[in-house]
Amino acid sequence: MRDGPDSEVTLATAGANGFETLSIVSTCGSPNTLDSLTAVTGTTLETLVVTGDQDWTIRSYPGTIQNVDQAGHSGVLYLGP
Repeated sequence: MRDGPDSEVTLATAGANGFETLSIVSTCGSPNTLDSLTAVTGTTLETLVVTGDQDWTIRSYPGTIQNVDQAGHSGVLYLGP
């Protein structure tokens, strides 16, 4: 993921149920920023798993995410604006 004003991801599935868990790996050698993470299919996205060794900033994410697992992440994770 590149750092910049257009860094966003939209998740969709063919089925109506959507995703339950999203895993993000950050090992690219520099901090990562995601301005917007949007799930457009279903309301089941509950868990975000972050692994790797680089810092992550996720400024906007679905309100359905209730669990953040960063046990395999040695960088700093910033959630929110």
